[in-house]
Amino acid sequence: MVTTTVRLPQPLGRRDVSVDSFTAFTTDGAHAPNLRLCGKVGCHPAPTGCTPDSYYQALMALDVPNHTTRGDERCQGPWLVFDTSSPMGPACPEGEAPGCGAAHRTRWFFHATKAGWNPVAHSTTAGCTDVHRAEPRFPTSLCADLPAVP
Repeated sequence: MVTTTVRLPQPLGRRDVSVDSFTAFTTDGAHAPNLRLCGKVGCHPAPTGCTPDSYYQALMALDVPNHTTRGDERCQGPWLVFDTSSPMGPACPEGEAPGCGAAHRTRWFFHATKAGWNPVAHSTTAGCTDVHRAEPRFPTSLCADLPAVP
């Protein structure tokens, strides 16, 4: 990490600073005169909650391949569950050869923290058994009737 000092002709105020196309900083949440490095979802991500933008943030918190998609979400307060599907196998048009169109499917369970969604468990089995082993407080109402992941 390198620290540098920059003199501005006028106060930055609440504006963000972009160094290049990939690196941005903000004063929001930083202690003056410092700036805070923005994350993958920008300088002002949506708050953690039961919203599509928040579900996108949860997907980004996972160590999954690019182009992974998520299925239906179940969310209640600080708890979230959804299935993911990651494309696997040979690169070919779907259905043309054995293995084409194959995907790795997993169910992920999350708990909200101040820093965002934290994955607490993953599973392919039905119900709540696997998540309750890792996090007994996870609401049964969100997982009791979930089928096994195909």
